[in-house]
Amino acid sequence: MTMTQKVGFLAGVISEMFGCSRLADSLVMPACEPNTYALLGDKLASYQTAPLSEYQQEHQSLAEELFAAASARLGPSQFRRWKGSYSFYGLHGKDTLAKIIIFERAHGKVNGDWPIDRDGVYVLFRVYGATEAPTIGVAPAHAERFTYERVEPGDVASAVDRIVVAVSAGHSGAASI
Repeated sequence: MTMTQKVGFLAGVISEMFGCSRLADSLVMPACEPNTYALLGDKLASYQTAPLSEYQQEHQSLAEELFAAASARLGPSQFRRWKGSYSFYGLHGKDTLAKIIIFERAHGKVNGDWPIDRDGVYVLFRVYGATEAPTIGVAPAHAERFTYERVEPGDVASAVDRIVVAVSAGHSGAASI
């Protein structure tokens, strides 16, 4: 974790603890929202994916199509297929900047106040600090926060463009996607 990311994380914790403290605002917080690193244990929404092969074939195919298209536009060290998801990284960092997951109520494990209610393929974008959008975490790093959007088959090109922009911009761009 870079120093900027550590400061952003600390500012988020301060913001949650003290309800938008001036210190947090002056460091890196663009807004003070209650969603900022909701470090309240049970309330932190996160998901433990199941192996990709356990999900419905239509979801597997869409996730693989997204991954293949985004990977073709990035360097070889910027993407990785995991057992239950796909991750995208910046050129010089190990931070996950974007992810593709499949969510199905019948598979995986939901933690906290889970905001997603529709099965499907989701593209996640890393955020640092406060955001007005709901966020989720994905195991094993449940505290890393991501915004999310459901992807339909006709949305592949747009979703791939957003993944490439987020990864190309690094962490500062991922928060504003």
